[in-house]
Amino acid sequence: MMFLLYAFWGFTTICLFWAAMIRDTREWGGIGFQGRAFGWLEGGRGAVTALLATFAFLLFSGAGNFRWVVLATSVCTFLSG
Repeated sequence: MMFLLYAFWGFTTICLFWAAMIRDTREWGGIGFQGRAFGWLEGGRGAVTALLATFAFLLFSGAGNFRWVVLATSVCTFLSG
């Protein structure tokens, strides 16, 4: 079941929105700053992932319950949406 869930997430996020994100980043950077725009995009993605992973680790090590990790990740995803 988890395999199907991850396949669904991968399809709905990467396959459907990747081209739009790349196009928006290219337009946002303009002619002279596309490299900087893509750098901010990738750096921001990495920083957010690192922060969420650290938060999940601290929450799991403190509470010891995986349910809290899933709940906190769901709340972060909901708030970002």
